[in-house]
Amino acid sequence: MQQTILTASSILCVVMYVLSISMLCGKGGTLIAGYHFNAKGKRAQKYHNHIMRIFGVIILVFTLFLHASLLCAAFKQLVPFGILLGIAVIIVICGIIYININPKIQNARKMEKLTDEEIEKLENKK
Repeated sequence: MQQTILTASSILCVVMYVLSISMLCGKGGTLIAGYHFNAKGKRAQKYHNHIMRIFGVIILVFTLFLHASLLCAAFKQLVPFGILLGIAVIIVICGIIYININPKIQNARKMEKLTDEEIEKLENKK
């Protein structure tokens, strides 16, 4: 039973690690529900990469805590399991709130939909 839990949790976490690394590299935007991106220029791609890095960091930190909590569960350490799982849930909640209220991310979402010329016009107005 313990071996099965270890194997299943390791497979799940490896998939999550690969997902977070792909987002840290600026890829994987299609894996985010409701997030559609079509690059119209190099500057738009820069804003897209910024958003993907933030998602990647949040998923990576969440996966680290999730993996640690699953290992604790496999070795029947229930108190650390509960604490680490609670921290993982808090990380997800805080990450979602951060992504939705941070003005830099909101600006990046708007800018990534524009062409390079439109971005340059907006930056020249400032």
